[in-house]
Amino acid sequence: MAEQLRDQSATQTGLGSNGLPTYRSFVSGKSDVRRTWVQTPPNTVIPVVFVPGIMGSNLKAKVDIRDRKGDVKIGAGNWVWRVDNEWDMKSWPFTSSATRQLYLNKDVLEVDLRGNISHGMLNDVTPLANVPVALARQRGWGEISAMFYGTVLDWLEHQLNGATISPTGEANDLLKGHLENLKGKLPSGVQGKPRALTDDEVKRVTSFGFPVHAFGYNWLDSNLESGRLLAKRIGDITKEYQSRGLHCEKVILITHSMGGLVARAACKAHGAESLVWGVIHGVMPTDGAAATYKRFVAGFGDEGGGAAGWGAGHVLGNTGEDTTPALAYAPGPMELLPNKLYNQGKPWFWIENCEGYEQLNKLHREGAPGSGIESGKCKERLKLPQKGDPYEEIYRRQDVWWRMINPDWLNPAELPERKGKSYLGLHLDMLKEAEAFHTKLGGKFHSNTYAHYGMDNGRRSWGTVGWTAVPEMAPDAPPGGKWESQSSGRVEECCRPLVFTQCLPRAAISLQDVPGDGTVPGLASGAGVDAAAQVVCRQSGYDHDKSYNDPAARQSVLDAILRILALVPEPK
Repeated sequence: MAEQLRDQSATQTGLGSNGLPTYRSFVSGKSDVRRTWVQTPPNTVIPVVFVPGIMGSNLKAKVDIRDRKGDVKIGAGNWVWRVDNEWDMKSWPFTSSATRQLYLNKDVLEVDLRGNISHGMLNDVTPLANVPVALARQRGWGEISAMFYGTVLDWLEHQLNGATISPTGEANDLLKGHLENLKGKLPSGVQGKPRALTDDEVKRVTSFGFPVHAFGYNWLDSNLESGRLLAKRIGDITKEYQSRGLHCEKVILITHSMGGLVARAACKAHGAESLVWGVIHGVMPTDGAAATYKRFVAGFGDEGGGAAGWGAGHVLGNTGEDTTPALAYAPGPMELLPNKLYNQGKPWFWIENCEGYEQLNKLHREGAPGSGIESGKCKERLKLPQKGDPYEEIYRRQDVWWRMINPDWLNPAELPERKGKSYLGLHLDMLKEAEAFHTKLGGKFHSNTYAHYGMDNGRRSWGTVGWTAVPEMAPDAPPGGKWESQSSGRVEECCRPLVFTQCLPRAAISLQDVPGDGTVPGLASGAGVDAAAQVVCRQSGYDHDKSYNDPAARQSVLDAILRILALVPEPK
């Protein structure tokens, strides 16, 4: 009698609308005595919740958006901000600052879950993990940008749920790849000497189910409010799986950029830490980023930064005159300003004087803010904050030419005053809200935190920011008049007198000065999370916006997830 053929597994075809895997098998003749087996999903699930960065969530109008005449510009329910692809931003370059003020108003917007979810030409499942579009939408995938995050969500689902072991103990190709890439190795750019993962620790990925969710939020609103909503979503997710009879205690959070502030607010300000096994932060502006000041006074122009830099410049504006009405009433973006912990509390804003206009031009072209000081051609005049309070020493100042907010740019839509306050008063209220957020969050992190960020000399960022001026310019306003910083921050047009008739000296805003990812500086913003995280990876090779598409960052994520699993009890 011929030797019995080996049992074979059914082919997994994806997930059903209930989130359970589906399989394909075949009927054979009586002579084929092989059995067919299927891999049943684990009864213990650990949902993975991805929290995007600023501008990464889709937004729609929750009420009619009207101009100063009362005419409806966008009706309630229509989408206002969505990045399924670059074409979604095609109209923004032609948008006026007045329209930006109307459309990018936190009070008239809410999350839109109708964003695109990539799927095959002939079926309604995602390209890699075969997740039905309807199920992905239930999990929030449509709430966040498909252009920036669609492939990341699909990749996570595939990597975490596609690794299996057969009844005979054999690993599939995906799990074999995990063992080869993660066992006994450390992720790229790792700091210190953490212990490498073992074979058994890598294989634990097969013991749990990891349904991947996304959380979109109103990125113009305070991260404290977004954190409250994230905490609620985490609770809702765990209860949903429990209602299906599955064992689900906690989730894992993966964040991008400002999403890290939202996750920290959820855990440390809204009590969600007890429902979170661990948090993985990618390219988080831990204590803010000096670029935020630059964007208020000079917009996103000339920054580069890949698709996100291009999109931000077109949406929020390439000049300060464009960005101010879009950002000035938005606590979320203002919470990206450097806080009191930024740069370890040392000054990060400066003004220096140079010997003559041509030397100023030369330094600006070379993009080396500190080189003039080192060569003796410039004399430093001012460093802030001196007393450790950037809100009072920099952000609220109105008596200096380098002020962050120009009141003339605050209300291009000519809307009536709200709540009896000027638009400068409304801005200062929002700034106070941002300061309160910084104070409440402080240096607090989830107790089981992991992080990776860019430290790339080829993708320089603003670690410090300032102005280079000719000798006659003083750091404060001249008697009887005032300086007015112009909207581009460029040498030839950045400052001019409003009262004096003679042409007074000009200044240029500095260029990026430290290694980073093109947006967030490495050491200046990484310092806080360096001390708090279990494992930190400083990496190179990716821009801020697309960091999660980079192989090194992805390896860091998988490594961190497996380390987090060490805290999870054996499945019941």
